[in-house]
Parts: sequence; C-alpha cells; structure tokens
Amino acid sequence: MGLRSEYVANRAASTVHNSVEALRERIFPTIAVEDIAELKRVDMHRAWEDEPKYAVGQQWPFTRHQLRRTLALYAHRSGLVTLPTLKRQLQHITQEMSMYYARGSAFAKAFVETDKTHFAKEWVEAQGLSEYLAYAEQILFSDERLFGGHAAWLHSRAVQASPVSVYSREQTVRMFEKGELAYCETVLGGCASVEPCKSTPLDWMRLDCLESNCRNLVVVPSKLQRVIKAQQVTVGKLRAVDDASVEYRIEAQTLQRLVDAQDRLINSEKA
Repeated sequence: MGLRSEYVANRAASTVHNSVEALRERIFPTIAVEDIAELKRVDMHRAWEDEPKYAVGQQWPFTRHQLRRTLALYAHRSGLVTLPTLKRQLQHITQEMSMYYARGSAFAKAFVETDKTHFAKEWVEAQGLSEYLAYAEQILFSDERLFGGHAAWLHSRAVQASPVSVYSREQTVRMFEKGELAYCETVLGGCASVEPCKSTPLDWMRLDCLESNCRNLVVVPSKLQRVIKAQQVTVGKLRAVDDASVEYRIEAQTLQRLVDAQDRLINSEKA
C-alpha cells in the first residue's frame, strides 16, 4: 500500500511538473531571431545581441514590471489609447512618465493593424464619425448662443458662407478623420484642440483657457451657470465652517474666476 501511494504521488508530481513546464513554455517562449529584430526596432541604441539573457534560444526573462512597460508600449502604439488614459491606467503622476514607459512605441509591432477582424479596426474607422456626431449635436445644432474662441470662429461670416467648412457635413467628417479637427466635451462646454491639453492636472475646469478665451474653447452658458451655482454651494459650506481656511480661499477664488469669465464672455455681449 505504501509503494502504491508513493507511485501515485510521484505520478501526480510528474504531471504537475510537466504542466508547469508547459505553462512556462507558453508564458516564457524561446527567444527567436524575429524577437531580437523587434527589440532593435523598439530600442535601436541598445546592443541586444551582447546581452546573454537575450540570446537566441534562451527563454524570455520575465519580471512583473515588464507587464506595465508592455501595456504602455503597445497601447500607445495602437493609437487607441490616449496619453491621459494611459497615465490613469498606470497611475503615473505625470504624463512624462507615461511617455517614458511608452518610448519606442512608434517602432513597435502593430498587432491591431495586422488583424483585420479586430474590433479596433471598426472602432478607428468610426471614431471620426463619432466625434463629428457629438460635435454636430452639441456645437453646430446647439439651441444656445455659444461663446469662446472656437465658437467665435464658427460664427464668423467667412466660415458660415464657405462651402468648405464645418457647416458641410461631408467636409467636417473628413476633417475629423484626417485629424484636422477634434472635439472633447468639457464641464464648461467643449474643446476643439487637436493637440494634447497643456493645462495643469489641478486645473480640471480649464480656467486658464476660460480666462484667456482660448481659440479652441467652446463655452455653453447653461453649463457655465450650472458650474457657478455648484461652486457657490461649495463656497457657502466652507465659509460656514472656517472662512479663513486655505480650502475656502481656493474655492472662493475659483468661484470669482468663473463669475468674472461669465461677465466678460456672456453678460458683456448681452449688454
């Protein structure tokens, strides 16, 4: 009975060992010549052939930190993930750190592009139309009088009279698809910038853009009024607790900046 139990135990251990080895082969594949070529494309300034652990025929070295770098590299390469999104996913403090993780992504293999059945292909193709629909609904067909630099450009006679402008559906969709126009809804209205936002992370309401009347800015009066009312409630609660606190002074200053912007952009035109 003892011999049989030992035999069964050895067989079970052997089976587990073989399963683990098969799993290792799957997770840590053998390095091939094509893999070294991929590494060279990503980082061409590193002598990969001179590093023994990356020799052809060896199993891939693996550390948990590589998962974060891989996510950053190929997510950024796909073009489906924006830098702010990647920053949130990796929980980085700055976008510069996310860019460091994703360095070399432009030369990495494009997995998504080679798979024509991948849903991302349809997503990319529909992205321009999707942004246009949001832009048309919230900006072009808005029932409110819009303000801000981009809104002023929309209201200009040259744009409204031109057949090649955002008032032509076909032309506008083409502009979105080519990256010549972009749209992102914000708490105050929208932003039409095609470049990454340069506002500081703490300025989540983009007050700098509001005060400078940024050329990409769209202000929806009803949204601005709603934000001002919410800010008034916040300031009132903080005043009741301690009107000398740093938090109260910061929120009160934010409220004043919002009111000043409303007077400058909206109320002055009504007058």
